[in-house]
Amino acid sequence: MSNVGLHGTNNKDEPRNYYLQASFDLREWPEGKEENEQTANLHWILKVCSSDTIVIFRDTQKEDNIKAIKKSWEDKEPGRLEKAKLARKKFMIIEKQRRGEALDRILS
Repeated sequence: MSNVGLHGTNNKDEPRNYYLQASFDLREWPEGKEENEQTANLHWILKVCSSDTIVIFRDTQKEDNIKAIKKSWEDKEPGRLEKAKLARKKFMIIEKQRRGEALDRILS
């Protein structure tokens, strides 16, 4: 995606929100998932020109929604978070044993 155009509403009284999302298709570049020689110095350059005040921020709406859902579960059933952590740890131990891997990292 070399050129991206962002257009707002024609109504001057209505606030404008622009969203620009960029991601890698990991099927095309699986090495992009981990830091390595190719990804160590990877960065984005974003040039913005505006006659208005703009704010660039990280959109955390998805993460905030997930946290709210988890909090509501814990509020309805206190101790649920701890039970989930223990269940996950038990699952990881069983999976490592099944694959014949060492358990030292998972037990700490």
